Amino acid sequence: MIDVEPLIRDELERLAPQPVAQLASWENVLERAGRRPRRSAPRTLLVAAAALAVAGAVASAYAVGHHFLVGDPAPPEVKEQAALLNQVKGELIPRVHRGPALRIQKTRLAASLDASTGRVYLWTAPTERGDICLFHQIAGNEMPDGRPNLGSGCGFSGGGIDSNRSGTRVRDGRWLSLIYGRVDESAQRLELRIKGRTLDVPLQGGFFLFELPGVGDSETPALELIAYDEKGAALAREKHGLPPGARSPLHVPRTVDVSGEKPLLEIETRRTKRPIRLYLIESDGERCQVLVSPGGTGTSCGGRSPGAREISVGPNQIGAAPDGMLLLWGEIGSEIETLEVRFQDGRVERLPLVEHFTLYQVARDDFVHGRRPIELVGRNEEGGVVARRPLGPWRP
Repeated sequence: MIDVEPLIRDELERLAPQPVAQLASWENVLERAGRRPRRSAPRTLLVAAAALAVAGAVASAYAVGHHFLVGDPAPPEVKEQAALLNQVKGELIPRVHRGPALRIQKTRLAASLDASTGRVYLWTAPTERGDICLFHQIAGNEMPDGRPNLGSGCGFSGGGIDSNRSGTRVRDGRWLSLIYGRVDESAQRLELRIKGRTLDVPLQGGFFLFELPGVGDSETPALELIAYDEKGAALAREKHGLPPGARSPLHVPRTVDVSGEKPLLEIETRRTKRPIRLYLIESDGERCQVLVSPGGTGTSCGGRSPGAREISVGPNQIGAAPDGMLLLWGEIGSEIETLEVRFQDGRVERLPLVEHFTLYQVARDDFVHGRRPIELVGRNEEGGVVARRPLGPWRP
């Protein structure tokens, strides 16, 4: 009987090369875990498909039934979505760092989870800077056109514990709270302490993807992760959230009903002439800002008001380059009476203000070097400059 597993592995490695040295290889994952791959049902499908791949079709074998194994190369649709992180930042938002410079073709599955809402995958991609980005994908929560809806975090450098937490309302209305990341290669066990409970978090080759139990919409309970070595000694600790009973200074409810409300500011998109509306709403005793655009609705509540001479306005990107939008919106201090945006080529444009809030869409022609917006300038009643906020490193 022919052992097809080496053929599968060799062919997959040819199609998607190994990650950079800082990422654990699939073989190292198995060695550290002290086991060989389980012959689960998805694995059986993989072997059966890959046996035929010797005759020419290995590339699609790992995608059978939308199940993946840790170490598998990411499918093309995941790589395509991850690639947006490289191109979008440089195309729209005028910042020094134009994106993480992902090595997209080396994107692999780092961990998987059978969550209460269904299957969740954690993909990892190395960057040119030597760190990594992680992308979590919730199966069944795809975009309307079927593309995977990826949540991402970058800058995982391989410290004792590097982690992110996220919350998502899935398509059927249920709430899913996750924590994900990676641990030092010497870590053998990861422990989570949350709401008076101590739980073991499974490690998958140095990565982890875990559902936070009993954490609902808008909750940010304190939690602590502790990594242990093979002798049971604590290697590293990482804390998230607030003490019990405390409330985040920027509390963000998921939904604020604006139906029937009058927007504070309204503009039209430059290309399609569709409305973009900014609402200022009182909800549960907090002041909430709700931005409704063709790309979706964003809500933020609570937080402090800007100082008298402060500009709390910044770039907000909606959508992907080259058809995405770059908005400037937010609040300014009480001593600022007019707000201007300055461009690299010397142009100055006054932004609309209502109750010290502004909403403005940057024209597509102004995304390019030589025309980018470089600074916001606030003036008092006499026309004197009382506040400035740079928007990027660009010079006139």
